[in-house]
Amino acid sequence: MERLIRILGRLRRESPATYIVAALVVFTLAACNPAASGFRTQSTRVPATAAGAPAPLPDTSATAVIRPEEGGIVALRDGAEASVPPDALTGTAVASLRVAPRTPAAPIPRNVIGRAYEFSLEGGELSGVTKLTLPLPADVAPDQYDLAAYRWDGRMWERVSSRAVDRVLQVGVSTPGIFSIQGQWRLADATVGLALPAVEPGRPTVQMTAAGQYHYAALPTLQHDYVQARLTLKRDTSGGSGQVTGDPTKDETVAEAILAFKPDPAQAQGIIEFTQAFEVSPGQLDMVPGTTSNFYTVLTVDDSASPTRRVSPGIQYSQVLPIQAVGTDVVRPALVDEQKFDLRWHVRLNGKTMVQPPADSLKLALPDLLAQGGIGEYHITLEALSEGSYVPVSNEVIVQLNLPATPTPTPSQTPVPSPSATAIPGQEGGLATPDASMPPTPTRRSPPGARTAEPTAGATPTYTATPAAATPSPTRPDWASVFWADRYVLAPGECTNLHWEVQDVTAVYLDGNPTTGAETRQVCPGATTVYTLRVAKGNTTQDRRVTITVQEAGQVALEFTADDYEVPRGSCTTLHWRVTDVSAVYLDDVGVAGESSRQVCPSETTTYEIRAEGGSSKTTTKETTISVVEPNQIVIDFWAEQYTLQPGKCTTLHWSVHDVQEVFLLTTGPEEGVAGVGTREICPTGRQFYTLRANASDNRSATKQITLDGYEPSLGINEVVAQGIVNSVARVSELAPNQPGRRLVIDGINPLFVGSGGFLSSVASLEMFDTQISRAPGSPVDWPINPGQLVEFRAVCTNNICKLQHDPNYYLHLRSD
Repeated sequence: MERLIRILGRLRRESPATYIVAALVVFTLAACNPAASGFRTQSTRVPATAAGAPAPLPDTSATAVIRPEEGGIVALRDGAEASVPPDALTGTAVASLRVAPRTPAAPIPRNVIGRAYEFSLEGGELSGVTKLTLPLPADVAPDQYDLAAYRWDGRMWERVSSRAVDRVLQVGVSTPGIFSIQGQWRLADATVGLALPAVEPGRPTVQMTAAGQYHYAALPTLQHDYVQARLTLKRDTSGGSGQVTGDPTKDETVAEAILAFKPDPAQAQGIIEFTQAFEVSPGQLDMVPGTTSNFYTVLTVDDSASPTRRVSPGIQYSQVLPIQAVGTDVVRPALVDEQKFDLRWHVRLNGKTMVQPPADSLKLALPDLLAQGGIGEYHITLEALSEGSYVPVSNEVIVQLNLPATPTPTPSQTPVPSPSATAIPGQEGGLATPDASMPPTPTRRSPPGARTAEPTAGATPTYTATPAAATPSPTRPDWASVFWADRYVLAPGECTNLHWEVQDVTAVYLDGNPTTGAETRQVCPGATTVYTLRVAKGNTTQDRRVTITVQEAGQVALEFTADDYEVPRGSCTTLHWRVTDVSAVYLDDVGVAGESSRQVCPSETTTYEIRAEGGSSKTTTKETTISVVEPNQIVIDFWAEQYTLQPGKCTTLHWSVHDVQEVFLLTTGPEEGVAGVGTREICPTGRQFYTLRANASDNRSATKQITLDGYEPSLGINEVVAQGIVNSVARVSELAPNQPGRRLVIDGINPLFVGSGGFLSSVASLEMFDTQISRAPGSPVDWPINPGQLVEFRAVCTNNICKLQHDPNYYLHLRSD
């Protein structure tokens, strides 16, 4: 009978008319003898054998003919079941429920628990909702796992609404597909990050280093044993930033390492730190020089029926070919398939292109070049043909050929200078200039095809191999005492340097990875990214964050910040801005330089706007709000990392208040005294309120309250609860007739809860009216909000346009200071 079903499916696609006739015959036979056919309907849920005993249900695949007026059930032996109610089909259909032959895999931080099931229909279509029952395996205890139902959409697993009943999850299905239970073991957690050091000239491989922590708690079955973990380095070529597809042709495994964790049997819980360096050769990646790919790591710890699985943030790597000077040659690395690439050398003399010979061999001989060009500074790079034009694909080697210093000549002698290259003491990559007593000698150029004399014997140029790196700013910003960047707004493909400097602490972590107390690190984010420096001292930790904003392609990279966003009345702060390659820049409609600063002393809370125009880029506008507080007013920073959570989940409260005598935190118990700067992990049940109160020595007092919802929100069809990073804030004269408002562009969106309408945008515009902005305690909108801050919001979204509704359930809250 299953063979007949497959034939019907093929006829339906190839010959609809024949399919109708054949289907009627099959349905008639099934109705006459349902037991022989193997079909089950609502009235024959448990078929009987000849002896009257119930026939066993199939193990991996079951089918049933279901008529719209009757409904029906199709079930498997393990408890999986699809129940179609009456009047839920447009016509008679053959329903199938089977174990998916190959469980779709996607790099998400969850694991399939048990089987994945495929529910399908041939014939009629669903006009109502089918109840799908997904069973738990025998070795999975529901109280030890965070469980949820997911549906495979052909690209990734998407979460669907479900409810737990005994040892099954029940799902309402309006569209057939592949479904599974996925979950995480509550007794363990892990973090993993991936770092890419700067390219080292001459190094034959690229080093990508993964590091992180494995947290375990109460592992009775694993104590005294090693826990095996698999760390996989993956390359994503799907056009995203990793973690987006289960297609192995697009999520390519580049390297893999097996780790062994040893939990301490004497501890109920603990942390195991790990690091793993992957040495990857350029040829191994099979990348066209100059192109960019996204890399990330997947850590899978086999510690339970649902292994702890975590994915690192993605990093972007551009195929860089390290070149270096060896003797009198500049040497490039060999590629696996040389004929696939069109490479050339690019030699510049004193800033102008001199020659661009093909890089057919691995060496570029220097003597002939120096003889042709003569005195000056040579910059040598390697370029590759990409999409019809040549792009740089290497670091830069610098060669400087100068005149040596000689004694002052006597009247009877005329010195003949010979070229040589001399390193400047104390200056990396530089060479000495001619002695001041010597007359200037112009650079010698040879006409095309001509040949000049070789350099004087013994003249040895000095070569400096300089990796491509971000240019640092000349000074540290005044306000950046611990953690800062050279640039905070980048165009796509640009890099910047992060700097940090801390002393007398226990440990320092950058994005969860151990690091030193003082360091400079280059980052080249592919999208707007928040970098977190965690400083541990004793039993306390403090996080400092730097947000690097990556503008959209074709958009001006406009940076607009302030030294202080909150100032006492009568005090001042300084605005800073930086933008290049534009025709005009305006601060509050007054023309200003492209990179400058201005001191402002607002008498009341004021919003400043900067606008950059011209060139091939579109106009970009950003605004920054400076809040004015009374001189004796106590300022409290109090926020949460997440405001709407699933039941049983936890989040962290952060607070910071200075120049006060005492600070109190009120959670679910009695009020308790706390330090002025601190954190607290809390796990809300239902809607709960948390209050921070500060008292000064002169009887001044201030409070601030946070509301957290610890339950699954009931969302409308287009509602979204999401987190992201503010890229820009702009005033809009009319969001609706005669109603001004604000439009926030939010990057790096992470949807926490999504209504049935779905939401896939990584960048969205959030709109709100000025009437929704309030500075009163308990307001659903934190204001002001400035670029670079982390936020969480609940709004109604259509495509990538979200609107804040006039309802207390909708909010926009800060997640950082």
